[in-house]
Amino acid sequence: MLLTILRKLLLLTTITFFYSCNDVNTIYNDENYWSQNDISELNEIVKIYDKSLKDAYGSSDLVKAYSNYSYEFSNSLQGKGSFIAPQGMDIKIQNLKVFDKIWKKYSISIPDSESINLYPESPYFDYLNGLPNNSTFLKSYIENFENTNDITPSMVYGFADNGIKGDYSNINNRVVFAIHYLTLMNR
Repeated sequence: MLLTILRKLLLLTTITFFYSCNDVNTIYNDENYWSQNDISELNEIVKIYDKSLKDAYGSSDLVKAYSNYSYEFSNSLQGKGSFIAPQGMDIKIQNLKVFDKIWKKYSISIPDSESINLYPESPYFDYLNGLPNNSTFLKSYIENFENTNDITPSMVYGFADNGIKGDYSNINNRVVFAIHYLTLMNR
């Protein structure tokens, strides 16, 4: 009997410890910006993006793939090289219900073509504002978007420069990264 209680207590302690150490792998939602389905789909977006970057850069190291992507994108903005845009994720992501909560579609002059931009009333901006340890850059990024309802060239350059220094082991940083670059690649 005592052994069974000790086993259960050990199991409960182990599970509690595991979850308390695992916050870099949990999408921040303390203010309930997202439904459980949204969280699941945001995780799917990050999973698709992670795989796409690892495949594009031939690396099993996720942090290295994100760093390489940021570095190449930043260099391409400065005219110092080419940039590989990850492929094959657009349709999968556009079919997710959370897509319409983050992005809005609009028609462009090319027949049968659509482009996307961030949806200004999206819970995504509440999520960004609520992220713990929000950087000065991210606060400026949010403010610029709220003023223009668009990703401006200075935001693209700023994100590229600051992205090189990102902590890509944190899923919240990868959510922001993926949404930013998916928006740029589908304009």
